[in-house]
Amino acid sequence: MKRKSQQFGILVLSIVVLLGTLTACITPGQTQQTYTVTFKDHDGAVLSTETVVSGHAAKAPAEPTREGYVFTGWDKSFDHVTSDLTVTAQYQAESTAPRFVASSVKAKAGDTVRVTVSMKHNPGVSSIILSVAFDEEALTLEGVSYNNAMGGKTVQPETRTSPVKLYWINALANTEGDMTFATLTFRVKDGATPGDHAVSLSYNADDVYNLSETNLPFENINGTVTVTQ
Repeated sequence: MKRKSQQFGILVLSIVVLLGTLTACITPGQTQQTYTVTFKDHDGAVLSTETVVSGHAAKAPAEPTREGYVFTGWDKSFDHVTSDLTVTAQYQAESTAPRFVASSVKAKAGDTVRVTVSMKHNPGVSSIILSVAFDEEALTLEGVSYNNAMGGKTVQPETRTSPVKLYWINALANTEGDMTFATLTFRVKDGATPGDHAVSLSYNADDVYNLSETNLPFENINGTVTVTQ
């Protein structure tokens, strides 16, 4: 009888130890590790602050503006946060030279996005043939639409493979000023690699000119489609 009592006592003790171990492993209300991501402007002004779960992406605030400068992005990646971060807006001095500008957008695999091609400081143009190259491993071009307010005639690209050529001509008048020239609609492919995928602009010197057939030099500012997880 004494032996059975001892065995019972050992059994009870074992159960108590086991329950204690399980309790230690399962902590009620256990929370995930989080970090603070602070977005700042060029002068140190705080644009936004958010708390992000470890391994997740932070959400950037609306693109800031700065007189005489063009916002070009952020100084570091915040797609996979594993520590407290301070992310600062980056700018470049705004050029007064005529330029074509492709916009930059963010998207996830499977999303449909629109990239605009705009003209800045346009002195007056009557004909444009502009080439747009893109990463076909990540992007599928679904369509191109032109800005009808420019008047003149447009031609759709012959194919939707990179690079595509955008055609516009107005034989009656020059079109001047800042405006959208065309909008390209892309689908981000399933399985597209996370990161930046360039949308690049180029043209031949004789393909952009005015009504007097004087060639007009434009700078090309490329854009990106940033694929996030």
